[in-house]
Amino acid sequence: MSGVSLTIKALLSRPAVTALVAQRIVPFPLPLKTKLSAIAVGMSGEEDEYLLDGAGRYPNTSLQIHCVATTAKAAIELGETVKFELQDLHFTDAGADVLFTKLPLDYTDFANDQTTYRRIMGFDARWR
Repeated sequence: MSGVSLTIKALLSRPAVTALVAQRIVPFPLPLKTKLSAIAVGMSGEEDEYLLDGAGRYPNTSLQIHCVATTAKAAIELGETVKFELQDLHFTDAGADVLFTKLPLDYTDFANDQTTYRRIMGFDARWR
């Protein structure tokens, strides 16, 4: 189990998200020729607290969520939906409990030919 897989499961459990991307939520990078709109989830870091007797076993995974679409408006709106659905979400799956927190990372970009647009947002997933 990882912060990435838990995040993908959490996003797939949110009807507002799947209404926009169906099941197209995958680990980063998004496969070539994926039908858009879609979401790719990447990990940018992970840390655990260390206590006197070792690791706390309560990791905090920093994530980048790539909301990819064929228009800038669709990428931004998909990002807004993801933000609304994940911010402060307490999610449980297979005995793992996760709390999601939005990070300041939040920006947009696009392909040189302007056929693909992306909004990338940062989240922390604290889980055990």
